[in-house]
Order: sequence, then C-alpha cells, then structure tokens
Amino acid sequence: MTDYAALAREAGCSMAQLALAWVLTRGPHVLAIPGTTNIAHLEENVAGGRVRLTADVCTRLDALINRGSIRGARYSAATQAEVDTEDFA
Repeated sequence: MTDYAALAREAGCSMAQLALAWVLTRGPHVLAIPGTTNIAHLEENVAGGRVRLTADVCTRLDALINRGSIRGARYSAATQAEVDTEDFA
C-alpha cells in the first residue's frame, strides 16, 4: 500500500492539501470546510482547492482511505456522543 506522505509529494502538495483535494474529488455535492485559527494554514487550505489530482493518485488514495482501512474512534466516547456526523455505520 502506498504511503500517504509519498502521495502528497507526488502530487506536489502538502498532506493537508492532498486531503482537501481528495475530498473535492468526491463530487460536486461535497464541500470541504476546513477549520483553522492560523493564517498560514488558511492559505495552505485555500491552495489545496487548486490541487488537481491524477486518476492514478485518486485510485491509490481510495485504496488507502476507505471504510476498511479506518480503525478506532476519532473521538473519546463522551465527545462522540455529542457528534452525529462521524459514524460509518
């Protein structure tokens, strides 16, 4: 399986930009809404919207990031009880 950081280097972008670019390939009905309190990260995020991924990189990302490859909870049980948008079930 391909390393995520290597895919970002191949795409010529940061790992955060790769994530945003990949989310934007999910379709016109999907919006990426990254949050930040840092101007440098905001600028990096905006630039992520300009990253164009090849079909090959998208295929390898799909193989790397999918329901079968996700393990463990993102949040603690207490926090997860307050979040209703993070469940793959």
